Amino acid sequence: MVFSIMFDLDFVTQPELIQAKVPILKFRDHRRGLDVDLNCNNSVGIRNTHLLHCYAQLDWRVRPLVLVVKLWAHRHNINDAKNMTISSYSLVLMVIHFLQCGVSPAVLPCLHDMYQGKFSPQSDVQNIDVHEVIPIFQSENKQTLGELLLAFLRYFVEFDFSQYALSVRLAARIPIEECRRARAYKNDPHQWKYLCIEGVTHCLFVGLHWIEHQVIGYSNCCAQEPFDLTNTARSVYDRDVFESVKEVFMNSYNQLKKTKDIESIFRLDDKD
Repeated sequence: MVFSIMFDLDFVTQPELIQAKVPILKFRDHRRGLDVDLNCNNSVGIRNTHLLHCYAQLDWRVRPLVLVVKLWAHRHNINDAKNMTISSYSLVLMVIHFLQCGVSPAVLPCLHDMYQGKFSPQSDVQNIDVHEVIPIFQSENKQTLGELLLAFLRYFVEFDFSQYALSVRLAARIPIEECRRARAYKNDPHQWKYLCIEGVTHCLFVGLHWIEHQVIGYSNCCAQEPFDLTNTARSVYDRDVFESVKEVFMNSYNQLKKTKDIESIFRLDDKD
């Protein structure tokens, strides 16, 4: 119904309905030059929009770092869930998690700890103020944006995706096994893949039971959604694609470390 209405609006061009887990209506507002993603009845979307808005207020470095990372990922074609790479939301969670856990002192605190009632998944979504002003967090970290960008790349080059998922909710790396077992309505254990090495025994979820099984396989990117506890990076499930994503991180880290020139990581070469 909403999709059909879009065709009657003179400022809307290129309407497209994406049949995802949460259906998305994409269109372009040609008057303002904006690309819009619209969904309905998605309370988790309201909660995480509020959460990201609050994190963005805590330190002036958050927004520009997120912007640079998203531009960089887009440049290297690793920012498109439809093509089995990292979604924009997962990239933002990666940046926030890094600012919580990847530097010392931390740039960002854990808002779920500081405001437990405000960011509870059980709170009434009707009472959320998406324009809420949060007091600035006084971090003792004095690193520049350039230093943080280099550290971000290094953090995820070294991140053990075979064992851990990143969690903004807990401001921690958490075992993938813990994510698989998390009791939440939308959390499907099959969203969380292992790195399964020959000769190592793992517990696998089969039907309604956990069984011991010896397997060979690979890992994927795992980022826990702060409210419904699903894997926001579940689109990155293909081994070859994930290896390509990790290679982009590695190449960009080495290039930025060598040149200290941000433009160097936006140049494409045959490896990307």
